[in-house]
Parts: sequence; C-alpha cells; structure tokens
Amino acid sequence: STAIDNQKSSTMTTGSPDDTALSTAVEAYESEIERWWNNLDLLTASSDPNVIKNKINQAMQQELNARIEQHGPDYDMDLLANLADKDLQVKVDSLVLRANIADGKYAEQLKLWTEAMRLLPQDRFFVPYETTSYILLGSADTLQRACKLDLALSTIKLAMYVPGTEEIAYGHFLDGQIKFSLGDNNGASKAFGRAYLIDKEEEGGLFDGNDIEDDAKFLALAQQGAAELEKTIKENEEDM
Repeated sequence: STAIDNQKSSTMTTGSPDDTALSTAVEAYESEIERWWNNLDLLTASSDPNVIKNKINQAMQQELNARIEQHGPDYDMDLLANLADKDLQVKVDSLVLRANIADGKYAEQLKLWTEAMRLLPQDRFFVPYETTSYILLGSADTLQRACKLDLALSTIKLAMYVPGTEEIAYGHFLDGQIKFSLGDNNGASKAFGRAYLIDKEEEGGLFDGNDIEDDAKFLALAQQGAAELEKTIKENEEDM
C-alpha cells in the first residue's frame, strides 16, 4: 500500500500551549494527508511507482479531455495547473500566502496548509498540479523544521507523484534534507544529487551557501549523488 506507512507522529496531551497547538495541527494535517494517500490507492490500486505515475497521467488526460469538450479545442492545458474555480483558487492562494508569512510559527503554518488542502479536489488532488505541489512542499518544509520527520518524508513522497514536482530542484533538496535528518545519507545523496543537477541547469542557488545550514555536507552529498546519477544515465544510454 502507498498509504502512510511511516510511524505516526506522537500527539502530546500535556506540555506548553505551543506544544499542544502543534500536536493538534499535526494530527489534523496527518488525517488530511492520509486521506489523499488513500484516494491515490483507490485510483491506482498499486504500490509500484511507475504504475502510480501512469494512472495519474491517465487521470490528467481524462480531465484535460473533459475541459476541451467543455471549452473547445483551443483550451490551454496550462490552466490545469490551478483550480478551475477562480474564486476558490483565490481562497487557496490567500491561505498559502498566510502560511508563508507565518514562517517559524509551525502550528499556525501547518493549520493553514491543511485548510488549503481541504479546498482542493479530494479524489483528484493532483489535477491542479502547480497549486498542489506548492502546498505539499510547503507542508513538508514546515514539518521538517518542526522535526516531524516521518510525516515530512511521507509528504514529500506524495508530492513527487504530483505532475511537475520532479522537475523542481527545491523539492529534491527538501527530500535530501529530510533524509539527511533521518540518518539516511544514501537517500539524501540521491535526492541532493537530483537537486544539484536541476539547480545547475537552471543556474539556481540552492547550494551557494548563503542560507543553508550544513552546506558543506549537503554539497558533498549532492556532488556524489549527481556523479552517480550521471554515471547511471550514461550507462543506460550506452545500453540502448
């Protein structure tokens, strides 16, 4: 099953008001993300990543065909990136903005990410892919900073099934951070390596050392992972 298989984050019943608020927010978020995982299970009936991706692509094509039938052959498929209901998209964008402004206030942030998730289509949450990807990456970032690492890992795993996320350098970088924090240096190296190659191609600055803690460690892992990925790609090309 692709449903959340990581251990549940502990819910605190005592402690400071901040701890209690975070525990409540984590519990609500966890319920929502598990619902998304379960809906993905119902759609794909598989734990094979390739099968899951193919099923999602089929669902995306079905949605695009329905939009074309409704709006005509000139319908711009890029409009799938966000919600068809513009008023609802404004509400989601407002929650996202508030979550970003609440940086460092983990309980408040997580509550806002969860509220935004609830406004998206539950059974086909991945269709407005740009919005969904942003929310999941934002949620994973909050969870990672709040040291809710298992839940953060489950979130980033789900995010990578959303069309377009695999092309986002920051998504892989965040995946690497989470795995590094969990002690999975091999997994971190692969994730950082993917981030490094995308970031290098786009001339980004994820590994420039300006804002990143443990940058030297991350960069070393990224270069190692990138070299291994490039070697694998070259070997696969030679076998074709």
